[in-house]
Amino acid sequence: MQQPAIPGEIGGASILTVNARELHKHLGVGKDFSNWIKDRVAQYDFVENQDFVVYANSGENPSGGRPAKDYHITIDMAKELCMVDRSDKGKGGVWIGPPLPPLAGRQSDLPPS
Repeated sequence: MQQPAIPGEIGGASILTVNARELHKHLGVGKDFSNWIKDRVAQYDFVENQDFVVYANSGENPSGGRPAKDYHITIDMAKELCMVDRSDKGKGGVWIGPPLPPLAGRQSDLPPS
């Protein structure tokens, strides 16, 4: 899977992240995104501001109701979500852009934006 890495900040560190909504779409999960991500966070003990951050989507919700929330997740969390997915796409893993140096998803080595 080619999923673009997004420079972001989690827990005060500048790291590369993945948009969880895009990962959900790629995996072809049958469950709606909000329930899927909440269930995975609870089931696998992911920690907000350590493994992911949540942003309120500033756009209007076309179907009415509350605005959607976006989750930006660490590369490690994206890999784990792929590994636990029961689809062929999930078993194929997650590839994020060019090869990254070891632990690049956890280092504060990104240039300032």
